[in-house]
Amino acid sequence: MVDTTDPPSGERKRSGFWRQVRGFGRNLVNRQTFIMATRVLTLMVRIVELVNRLRGDL
Repeated sequence: MVDTTDPPSGERKRSGFWRQVRGFGRNLVNRQTFIMATRVLTLMVRIVELVNRLRGDL
C-alpha cells in the first residue's frame, strides 16, 4: 500500500477560481480606467510641483 500526501484531484483543481480572478482583473483594468489613472497621476504630479513652488526651496 502506498501512502501519498497529495490531495484528491478534486481539491487540486483551482482553475475556476483563478479564471474568475483574471476576469475581474480584465474588467477592472480596461482602457477607460487606465486613461483615468494616468490623468489622475499627471494631475497629482502637477499639484505637487505647484506646492513645491509655493513653499520654495528648503
